[in-house]
This record gives sequence, structure tokens and C-alpha cells, in this order.
Amino acid sequence: MDRTDFKIDSLRLDWEWNRQADLAFSYGEHQADCQSEYDRNKNALELAKAESEMEIRKDPASFGIAKITDKVAAAAVLRHEKVKESQNEVIESRHALDIAKAACNGIEHKKRGLEKAVSLFLAGYYGEPKAEDEEGREATEEYRKKDLRSRARKKRRTEKEN
Repeated sequence: MDRTDFKIDSLRLDWEWNRQADLAFSYGEHQADCQSEYDRNKNALELAKAESEMEIRKDPASFGIAKITDKVAAAAVLRHEKVKESQNEVIESRHALDIAKAACNGIEHKKRGLEKAVSLFLAGYYGEPKAEDEEGREATEEYRKKDLRSRARKKRRTEKEN
């Protein structure tokens, strides 16, 4: 996951829109993969619990149990190493799934942001101010150049940080 996928370059709205569908598909596919992994790990945990319980009930003495009851067997299952490992895998895969869902949500927010940015663009929000005299045009041009340089420096700094 690249956090820059969630940012909007307001100077390249066409490029952002062209890649939006690919981003949505990629992140959706990743979420589906994470969901599948989570489901497999949950099934593996249930299997580990069942196998552990059978093992404990078959030979309770090897687990330090004198008399086997349902409560004692359930407690011993939770302490079984296979079950602990499976539980950790379920927790890790659930975490990955939650992050994938958040990424898909972020891509959806970006889509709505792109829609708003295009609306602003069409309304002339990013338009150049029009000066009526030569002095005003020169001041506007100087300001525009200064602003572009500032944005370029800021973008380079951001790219270095990421």
C-alpha cells in the first residue's frame, strides 16, 4: 500500500481519474485476498481446537489433568500450543483485513474528493486572475511563477520523505 495513492494532484485531475478505477480494483482485490486468508485462518483455528480437544480427551494425564470435564477440557484447549498459534494467525489476518478495508474506504474517499475537485475546476476555482493593466499582469505573472516554484519544492520534499 502506497499512501500517495490516496492523495489528489489537483494539477493532474485527468491522470488521477484515469488511474482511479485501477486503484479501486487493486485495493478491492487485496481486500478480497485478505478476507480469504482470514477465513482460512478462522477455519484452521476451529480445526486446531477440535484436534486439540480430541488429543486432550484421549490422554488427559499427558496434559497434567487428573479428571477430565468439559470445562477442564475447554481450558486445556485454550492453552494448547497449536491453538495459540492459530489464534495469533487469526489476529494477524484480521488486522491485515481491517487495513485493507480502510484502504478501500480511503480510495472511495479519494473518488469523492476527485469529483469535488473537478467541480471546482469546472467552476473556474483554479483559474488565473485577470488583471486589467500591464502592472497588474506583471504582478500576477510574478506571483504565479513564485507559487509554482514553491509547489515544486514542496512536492520534492514530500517525495523525499516518502
